[in-house]
Amino acid sequence: MSIYGIIFFMFFAVVVSALIIYGLVREVKNNAQPVESHEVQVLAKRKDPVLFGKNAIVGRNGVKTNPKHYITLGFFSSNETREIEIPFDLDNFTVGDRGILKMQGTRFVSFKKT
Repeated sequence: MSIYGIIFFMFFAVVVSALIIYGLVREVKNNAQPVESHEVQVLAKRKDPVLFGKNAIVGRNGVKTNPKHYITLGFFSSNETREIEIPFDLDNFTVGDRGILKMQGTRFVSFKKT
């Protein structure tokens, strides 16, 4: 194996290790946080395609996509706007919906319309 092959393998191993460690640290931090409730309003929603993953869907052009779903929320208590990733399709949300959002750290727990 050439020196370039070894360098490429080491770089790849470091990147993969860093991504795994980042995910684990984020999970541990979220698990340590209390579940908080916030009164919010849905301001926007969007999908971002991801080109890999266990739930990948074959699109029109034959490329597999696994869309990530995001909603932008306005928090009434702090006049803050924040975008969060949700673990399911956006059909449950309509722009303008108001409700109670439960989050644990940065993790979406639930949204109940009011």
